[in-house]
Amino acid sequence: KELFSFLLDNIYVKFRGRLYKQVVGIPMGCDCAPLVADLFLHWYEHDFISKGVINKESYIHFLKFASRYIDDLNTPNIPSSLVDVICNNIYPNDLEIVMTNENNKST
Repeated sequence: KELFSFLLDNIYVKFRGRLYKQVVGIPMGCDCAPLVADLFLHWYEHDFISKGVINKESYIHFLKFASRYIDDLNTPNIPSSLVDVICNNIYPNDLEIVMTNENNKST
């Protein structure tokens, strides 16, 4: 935990010859960025699903076949009418969610 906190608190980026400390998030060029993004999103999803199972929420069965690859979430059996509802309840408001449809076009 301490090593992880140290890593997040001591990330610097160089832009136009000047050095800046990263204060929010992780630069996507950083070696640890994909792993940290995956852990961050998984934590929110696990918490959401756990609470849904405990509360016997009706939408939980739609997440049965959901899978993740780095920061992409594949949910093949969720009706499009529920995607926004579910995503808005899983992730923090400042995280931008972009849904793509079956034609691989952003909506």
